[in-house]
Amino acid sequence: MEEPESSATASLSVRSFVAARAQEIIALSLQIASSNAVTNKGLVFQHVPKHMRRRAVSHNVKRLPKRLQQAHLGQLIKSSGGPQKKPKKPNRKYRRRKSNLLLEYNRRQRNVKWLETHIWHAKRFHMSTKWNYKIPIAPCDKGYRAIYRAFHNYSAMRDMSFYCCLEIMGSSTLIGEKFKHITSQSVDLLSVAARYYVNGQREGRLHIYSESTYPYGYIGEANFIWVEDSILWLWIHPGCKQLILDQLINIFQLFEKLQFSNANATMLNLDIPSDQMKLEPKKLSSSRQWTSDENGVVLTDLEGGLNRIRLYGPTTFSVLKETLRLNTGVDKDSSAASSTWCNEFWRNNEDLLKLQNLVWLNASSSHDFPNQVVLPLVVRDPRIFLPQSRSKLRDQSSSHTPMDTDQDFNRLLDEYLEAAPKPLANKGVRSRVLCERMSDLELSRRRGRVLIPGSQLELGAEENQIPILLIRQFGCGWDIILPAGWALSFWISFSYRCVRTFGHRDAVHHTIEFGSVHSPELFTPDSLCSHQETEAEGIQKLKTFFSFPPAKRSNLVRLKCPFPFRIDWKLLLRHSWRNFLSTPVGDEVGSSSEIFVLRDTNILQTLSQACGTYNKEVFDFITLIPEIRNCLVGVGVQFVGKGISKSQSIICLPESEKEIVEKYELPVEPVGDCKDLEHERKLLRQKHRQEMAFLRKKRKKLRKQEINVETPTVQMFNSTDLSYSYNSAMQSLYLSPPNSTLESMSRKPFGFVTVGAESFKNGKCVGFGYVTLLGLQRFFQIVKSWKTKDTVLLRDTANSLDYRKAKLKIFTT
Repeated sequence: MEEPESSATASLSVRSFVAARAQEIIALSLQIASSNAVTNKGLVFQHVPKHMRRRAVSHNVKRLPKRLQQAHLGQLIKSSGGPQKKPKKPNRKYRRRKSNLLLEYNRRQRNVKWLETHIWHAKRFHMSTKWNYKIPIAPCDKGYRAIYRAFHNYSAMRDMSFYCCLEIMGSSTLIGEKFKHITSQSVDLLSVAARYYVNGQREGRLHIYSESTYPYGYIGEANFIWVEDSILWLWIHPGCKQLILDQLINIFQLFEKLQFSNANATMLNLDIPSDQMKLEPKKLSSSRQWTSDENGVVLTDLEGGLNRIRLYGPTTFSVLKETLRLNTGVDKDSSAASSTWCNEFWRNNEDLLKLQNLVWLNASSSHDFPNQVVLPLVVRDPRIFLPQSRSKLRDQSSSHTPMDTDQDFNRLLDEYLEAAPKPLANKGVRSRVLCERMSDLELSRRRGRVLIPGSQLELGAEENQIPILLIRQFGCGWDIILPAGWALSFWISFSYRCVRTFGHRDAVHHTIEFGSVHSPELFTPDSLCSHQETEAEGIQKLKTFFSFPPAKRSNLVRLKCPFPFRIDWKLLLRHSWRNFLSTPVGDEVGSSSEIFVLRDTNILQTLSQACGTYNKEVFDFITLIPEIRNCLVGVGVQFVGKGISKSQSIICLPESEKEIVEKYELPVEPVGDCKDLEHERKLLRQKHRQEMAFLRKKRKKLRKQEINVETPTVQMFNSTDLSYSYNSAMQSLYLSPPNSTLESMSRKPFGFVTVGAESFKNGKCVGFGYVTLLGLQRFFQIVKSWKTKDTVLLRDTANSLDYRKAKLKIFTT
């Protein structure tokens, strides 16, 4: 058979080959061109391969390729009956545009007030709403240990601008006479009109009561400064502001002045519209004011007009000297100088300017100034002297002594304090300081035009100067009072010097470390502010406790915890009256609805001396204080050995001297009996199930009869009220009755700890609290013949049955 010819030798027709390939290319081009078009075969999302199909296509068109999105969107509109517009959230860039951001800030300040440093704090702190302010609570990055190091080794600061300032204008003699109705000389040794304070060189402190109700009716603590001969500034906590304001209106017989005059109303003339102001004070021209036609006293609320920053630490004064720079002279030749307030002020006080510089340059440490001294200064803009990077300063207090002797500096300081006015007390000056403030944007532009980058900016007569008040606190602390609009500038300047910031939580901890139970950071049981705070805190603790299942929370009945959420001081006083008072006088405490905390300085000093190792006397407190039945005494406790001090820890009397000896085994509270309560809970649970089943059956029967749910007949069988009453009754059965719990304890209780924490200073747990005066009297009688006369027993009632030994200390101030 003949083999076929090889294909390699066959001839090829170029024309036929090209024509065949051309048809294939045309078909392929058509297929590629039609790939973007959607055919009528099936739905659009079915044109995607199966491995690329997503369920989210039904509500998110972008899950499809772009070539299919429009067709798929058209099919969705047809199937839904029309176009559906979904509101789109603006992107972050649009939302944070300057105009919209300012409007958002103003909207958020309608109900809650912001500090001028709010945005700085909000980026770094946990914030909370307290006293109608947004208050920084604690930093997000560090705990209290780092802040304690700053207190002890360097410096720390806190924004106290939420404290309220009330201005009282009138005769100092009249103000002193009226304040006697709401204060007591046994508590405050010097009155508000004392010569020591009236000259304006010292800051004083007062305990304010309701009119003529001492020792009852305590309201709160207030600091005061005489900024001029007839102008008194009263700094008060915002929690008790309204109560103190009502007392001042009552004693001075004031009525509110609804409108200011036109001169005062137009004094604040800012270029920024009021609705576009971010954190600037908006109500300086419309501050509330009260006047009296009889005595001429004028009361003004300076809320938003002043700021207050508090600094602690050994290097605080070095930071202040580095940050607060003084002006050295007045520029008389510059034409722009005549328009600024500071040059107008210094032209008439050139000698005072030299004296101010001399005092500030020769001061070497905080100890050169007396406690509570008020030092008025006019400082330069701190933004000009910002360092290039954050850096710590060394404590230069002991490196040099400019003056030959301390007497020379004291003489110089007294001369300056007698001659120096306080321009910050003038409302017109405060308004001009705010109006003449150079914006941060303009200052940055000026700094950008400096020929040598990083060199100091020279503004000449255009440089801002700010009047301030420096107040020296006890120890190494300083307070700075600033005009409105300048808090953030000084705050950032201190932050660039590595001054650590702290909030409300760390301020309470600092009080535990270095303060006393009478600190304004800690509310007292006899004030209305304390009642509101503890009630809100108790409700929150109750909700948190019962949010856990029964197996995951403490058995408070077995632990014999009388007050797990909120301390009932009246019940504790009633218990002390029944157990510690041998000869009852008058009615029980139940007849009196008020209690009070002992603040008499002389009596507290006597009690403090009695609570010592070397004093063996026992005093008859009934003769000293007629209202002994309703009296509480502020104390501090420090553990001897192990132990944790928490809020609601109970303070008890030891039965014998062996219990407070080191080698003796500590007592343990017997376990409480909760069998009866378990039986009651079981019966209540069964009864509730039966009632719920009955109501459910009735509702089901009415639904079958097709009766409307809103009719009164159906509402009669609603189980909402029944469930609420059942939950309340069941919660009460998980708590021990306070009165019977106090009576059944093996050790007699006579006080409670209100706040406690671990102290880094002492290396042990400490706490502040209050004890009844009757219980304290019994304690002195028991330990009279013992070697150790200041040791009590302490127990954390919410977590333990073990008693711990603790040293008792009575605070005098």
